[in-house]
Amino acid sequence: MKKLSFLLILLFLQPLQTIADTDSLDVFSLINQRLSYMEDVAKYKAQHHLPVEDVQREILVLKKAIDQAQLLGLEPASIKDFFRVQMDMAKAIQFRARADWLSDASQLTQNGRNLSTEIRPQLLILGDKITQTIKDYLQSGHRFHNGFF
Repeated sequence: MKKLSFLLILLFLQPLQTIADTDSLDVFSLINQRLSYMEDVAKYKAQHHLPVEDVQREILVLKKAIDQAQLLGLEPASIKDFFRVQMDMAKAIQFRARADWLSDASQLTQNGRNLSTEIRPQLLILGDKITQTIKDYLQSGHRFHNGFF
């Protein structure tokens, strides 16, 4: 009977642990939204014969993220590292999409969204939302740890 009671308590506490940190899901949802644009970015770059890696653009994105972090009172170095990882993931998605199109280029004939007027403005908005959501998450007493990744 003690084992059954203990098991029921554990089963009851597990959902509480999950609920206790649902706020972090907001951050991860925004990251997923941002990364969901990467196939469109890859398509635009492929259609316009642009490389996946754009070092000058990365510098601008990092500067904007650092400026936003400082404005919000966050540690700029942490945000820089965080966005650097996102950019690395974004490039991996773009490289993967372009590799897929080597065997099926039919998707490249379809018009995609414009990088400058449609995609990048949304990425900037999402970047700001991510930084703000991280600030809100940390201010509420939560912390990120390796178990999140």
